[in-house]
Amino acid sequence: MEKIATIVCMDNRQPGSYHIFRLAIIFQAVSWRTKQQPSFGKPMTTHDSADITRKNMLIFSFVFVVLCTCIFSGMGYYYLTYRNTLMQDALIKSGKMSVWMLVHNLERDIISQENKMILDVAFQQVQRLDRETLTGIKRNHPAIDKLFFYPRQDLTGSKREQDFDTEEGWLAQNLEAENLRAPIAPLTLRHFSGSFNTTVIQAGFISLPPASPEAVPEFLLFTLDLDYIRSALLPETSDRSLSDVAITERNFLETDDLTDKDMIFVDAPFQDILPFWKAVARLDTSDMHKRARMEFFVYSGIILIVFFLIVLSIYFIWGQMQQERKLSQVKSEMISHISHELKTPLSLIRMYSETLMLGRISQPAKIQHYYQIILSECDRLHLLIINTLDFSSIKKGMKEYNFSKGDIAEAVQNMITSYSYYLKQHGFIFHADIDSEIPPFSFDKIAMNQIIGNLLDNAMKFSPEKKEIALTLTRKQNNLILEVSDHGIGIQPEALDAVFEPYYRLSDQVRGSGIALSLVRHAVLAHHGSIRVRSQEGSGSTFVITFPLPENDNAIEG
Repeated sequence: MEKIATIVCMDNRQPGSYHIFRLAIIFQAVSWRTKQQPSFGKPMTTHDSADITRKNMLIFSFVFVVLCTCIFSGMGYYYLTYRNTLMQDALIKSGKMSVWMLVHNLERDIISQENKMILDVAFQQVQRLDRETLTGIKRNHPAIDKLFFYPRQDLTGSKREQDFDTEEGWLAQNLEAENLRAPIAPLTLRHFSGSFNTTVIQAGFISLPPASPEAVPEFLLFTLDLDYIRSALLPETSDRSLSDVAITERNFLETDDLTDKDMIFVDAPFQDILPFWKAVARLDTSDMHKRARMEFFVYSGIILIVFFLIVLSIYFIWGQMQQERKLSQVKSEMISHISHELKTPLSLIRMYSETLMLGRISQPAKIQHYYQIILSECDRLHLLIINTLDFSSIKKGMKEYNFSKGDIAEAVQNMITSYSYYLKQHGFIFHADIDSEIPPFSFDKIAMNQIIGNLLDNAMKFSPEKKEIALTLTRKQNNLILEVSDHGIGIQPEALDAVFEPYYRLSDQVRGSGIALSLVRHAVLAHHGSIRVRSQEGSGSTFVITFPLPENDNAIEG
């Protein structure tokens, strides 16, 4: 493009045959480049292939992320469940151990109190103690319910059968059974238990040696106070780590009363004494379950957040890819549009230049007219090339303007003159109203030609039916007002601001690169001016440019 611009912008003072030869070379180069571009409206296969590849990669990445998330979630859930099970098993084992220790300590305390009671009895230096003495001893040992002596000779008495209807007779019967089961050695503490009239009884006895040769050997027989053991001795012996410890019947099933899923029952039966009992403790696992649920929620939340961030990243990457794809497509279409726009002036230039080269025209006036057409098309070609080069410079931030003080009315009139044939050729009625009293103004002549040329070219493109364009240049107070009006298709209200954005096109039916109005706005802003558009859909548009005039007539610094 730069080479083309250099050739076209050569000094117009060269001979006509020189220009014709140069333009023929230009046309051949651009025509060959144009053939390499895809036809208008057809997408490029390479873009589609790359887009499909990127899309497949994103889909694969998304599926991979979802699978990884599911795998990590499953592993995390299994780990938390397994750890919760281990913690629960450890809690149950610890609870069982504590209950076993409680039973052992309770049995030890009971036997300890029995031994103390036996020692108190042994310290009495009498053969047979009276009831008051036994009551006093029993009072000192609250774990003992009943205490009495039983002579050995009464084990086989004639009245034994009738005494069995009482608790003492029942105890004597069991004492005899114990004696028959195994001989009772002196000073050996032994126990037996059973049920009398639906009442559970735990008893103990010891064989006391006779105090003298004449004395009768006796058994010290006693029963335990089970209520005292339940209400007093058990709380004193219980471990603080256990809660809700109770003594129940040995055949009682704790799970029958289990209504809370956070509660676990552990038990341990009594071994040496109280074989009809077992100690039951209730373990509260609610804190453990709450901690497990909290860990699960935290773990799940972290996974969801990571998954959301990854999906969000994929979404933004996909959006960026779509934006790049759209930008690439727009650039491709812009090149295609520019190529097609270059064809029109180059075709005319070639046609008229070939006509002149072959000498088919002999009238000087017509030859001059052909030269005028070639010059006009060169100006249009120059504008297209300048637009492309300036747009590239603006994108790179390298665009510079050369301001110089001059007559802006004359510059506008010259641009209108160069476009007059082109407007007339396309059947447009053009009205120009230029204020000749405008003072000298500092501006960039190339940029001003670009502003006017792009606005006129834009008005021509979007005026397919009523072909009438008006241009006015007036001064209002300290401002210079430039207006270009047409009676074309107009602009929708929501698109009034978007028309100045790069690559924006009102209609796909009209050829164009979509950069002309963005170049106009950039040039206007470089002159410290402003641009706005008034439009009504179906009735045409009016672009209004305002340039501030310096009060002291000094040049505007670029």
